[in-house]
Amino acid sequence: MTTAVVLTNRFISAFAGILLAGAALLALGNQAGWMWARNVLATVDTTALLGATDETWWPRAVFGVSVAALLAGAVIVAFVFWPDRIGPVDLDPDSSGGHLTIDLRALASAAVRDLHGRLPSAIDVHAHPFLDRGVPTIRLTVVLPGTADLHRAADAVAASVDDIVFALDAAPIAVPVFFEISRPGSKVRTSGSQ
Repeated sequence: MTTAVVLTNRFISAFAGILLAGAALLALGNQAGWMWARNVLATVDTTALLGATDETWWPRAVFGVSVAALLAGAVIVAFVFWPDRIGPVDLDPDSSGGHLTIDLRALASAAVRDLHGRLPSAIDVHAHPFLDRGVPTIRLTVVLPGTADLHRAADAVAASVDDIVFALDAAPIAVPVFFEISRPGSKVRTSGSQ
């Protein structure tokens, strides 16, 4: 078992533990909140609250809160579905006195084309560029048929990764690679560079 697999399993276990602890705290907080709300609501004059709906400012307040909620929801959805929009990345401008800016999407597309050339047996190759804690990262996923020679595929991918690192003159970049082996008869979605 490789270090990456062990770290991934530990990460998943830690994440599941944190998620479980968070759910328990949420349940306890929810119970405490309901108990507090029940005590507070017992002292509130509900006729005054219901009378607020007859005020002239009420429709404007409801409209304002609705617009704010819609905008907040749109921002949250944008960050959830498009968290990794990435533009040109500056790579360590202080190291040699020069300044290097690179478009990771273009580099990812070039890596996909290179791997398609080196691995004609690959069903699909796609690359996903993003910043991982400030480090430019290109995640490569290679989909191979079940009959593929994994050693040859690993050598081809290693050569492609070496080319990426060499092209950037040893600037800090991470290139994790994932292999997917397709089952015979299964349909594989081909997507190219994402």
